Amino acid sequence: MACDLSKVGSAVRSQRALAGGVRRAAAAAVLLMSLGAGQAWAVGDVPLGTAMGSVRSSFGIPDAIRFDSAGRQSWEYTGQRVPSGAYRLTFDAQGTVRETTPLRTPERLAQVRAGETTGAALVELLGEPRRITVTDAGIEWLFPRAGGKSVIVTLGADRRVKSISGSD
Repeated sequence: MACDLSKVGSAVRSQRALAGGVRRAAAAAVLLMSLGAGQAWAVGDVPLGTAMGSVRSSFGIPDAIRFDSAGRQSWEYTGQRVPSGAYRLTFDAQGTVRETTPLRTPERLAQVRAGETTGAALVELLGEPRRITVTDAGIEWLFPRAGGKSVIVTLGADRRVKSISGSD
C-alpha cells in the first residue's frame, strides 16, 4: 500500500495554520478584555480614568468629536445608542476619561435664551442636534431627550435662538 506524503504534509500545515489562528483569536480576545471591551456601563456612569478604547468598544463611534483650546478631545453620544440622554465625555492627554457631562438637562436648557444664545453656544450647551430643518420660521434644531421627549430650538437669520419649545 502506497502513501502519498504530500497530502500528509498538506494536512499537517492546515492543522498548524488552524491552531495558529485559534491562538491569535484567543490573544485578541484577551487584549479586548484588557481594554475593557464589553463593559456594561451607561454612558453617564463611565468611571473616570477609563481608556478611550474601552469607551469606544462599549458605545461605538461617537456622534461628534470636538477639541478644546488645550487640545483635549471630547466625545458626544447624543444619538439613538444613548436612550438615557446625551453625554459629553472629555479625555485627558493620556486618553482617559476625565469628565462626564450630561447634556440637555433642565439646568442646561435653562441657559438657552431667545435673542441671546448663538448657534455655537447652543452646540456647546446641548451637543449636536439630531436633525436640522429649514422652515418659514427659521432653522429648527431637534434635540432628543431621555424618555422620548424632544426640544426644538429655532434660530433666526442672525443665528441666535429665536424660540425654544418642549423644554418642560
